[in-house]
Amino acid sequence: MPRVGDGRERRQRPRVIVNGEVLSRIHTVAAAPIVNISESGALVEVPVSLRPGTVYVLKVVLGGRDLTLRSRVVRSQVQGVKTGAGGESVITYRVAVEFVGLGETERAALRQNLAPQAGVVEGDLEEDFE
Repeated sequence: MPRVGDGRERRQRPRVIVNGEVLSRIHTVAAAPIVNISESGALVEVPVSLRPGTVYVLKVVLGGRDLTLRSRVVRSQVQGVKTGAGGESVITYRVAVEFVGLGETERAALRQNLAPQAGVVEGDLEEDFE
């Protein structure tokens, strides 16, 4: 098993860089862009650190279809510091999530719509209380 920081690729599936602004929501409060997405997971930017192992629901529109994807946080790392609207410093986190418990319908929709020209429109990330 590769160690963190050893430079080896840890992803199970190739990621697609999302062209254009793709938004998601964490706790349905703060908007966050999706950096990249694959058949098995996604990388999102959020204004809060999320605890690894926590499960959320990522709602994404792909190819005109609304998908609800249960997602487990794999890692959450500081991406950088930005200046907020009021001049305050705001920490941005990049959070990697792994899709869990997907049915064949969701997998097929992801597989079909994750071409470089696919229309990923937006997404919402909410805590999964199930």
